[in-house]
Amino acid sequence: PTQMHLIICYGGLAGCFGGQSVLLAKSTAELVKDVISGSESRAFAEFQPYVILACLAATLFSQITVLNRGLEKFNALLMVPVYQSFWNAFSILGGIIYFQEYRAFHVSQSVCFVGGLGITFGGVVYLLMERTKEIE
Repeated sequence: PTQMHLIICYGGLAGCFGGQSVLLAKSTAELVKDVISGSESRAFAEFQPYVILACLAATLFSQITVLNRGLEKFNALLMVPVYQSFWNAFSILGGIIYFQEYRAFHVSQSVCFVGGLGITFGGVVYLLMERTKEIE
């Protein structure tokens, strides 16, 4: 694999873990809010919230570990844009799927969303191609 592929793998994987941690943190916050308000006072009497908390801890640990490994090997000016792009994309996609927000999407919203993702990732690939040429 080329240097660019490895940067995308490290930054992308860390960003994916980060995006999932946002979704799991939102789920945890909703559970805590429901317990405090009294609408779900026994929510933590079941095992599922503890699975969510364990997955949150695992994704946070994995995100930091993979990002740090990537930053050990590659320049932060290359890693951080990839990481941030994947983090944003997976945070948004996770929320859209988990909370079923796609059901309310109009065609124009879907086209704009996919177009925005394409522009973001296209820009990151262009940036990587230009900066890896400078380094090599």
